[in-house]
Amino acid sequence: MSMPTLNACTVNDLLMSCPDEQIIRLKNAWKAAAAGDWREAAGSLRNAAKEGTTNWHDQCAVLAVELDNKAAMADKEEFAGNCKRCGHQTVASKPGVVACKWGGCNGVVRAA
Repeated sequence: MSMPTLNACTVNDLLMSCPDEQIIRLKNAWKAAAAGDWREAAGSLRNAAKEGTTNWHDQCAVLAVELDNKAAMADKEEFAGNCKRCGHQTVASKPGVVACKWGGCNGVVRAA
């Protein structure tokens, strides 16, 4: 017996077809995804997926995994910038994180 395939969908698709009891949760997921907060969106979808066994719930689980992967990829991106404290060029995982190690500065990188 073969597994049914799930069509790729977006948070918006799931919001438009969600059960009434999931509207608020999916609105929150939609807002988080729109803001680029992939982990928050994935968490909302994962919670929705746990509350049922329909194809819709399965699609929530699949999309949650995809958004977790997207968040992991975003965490690996590097941003070149200048340290706000000492001004040296450095690299950070995200703008606004402590990254400058020049002379023990531990300054915060701003986007170049």
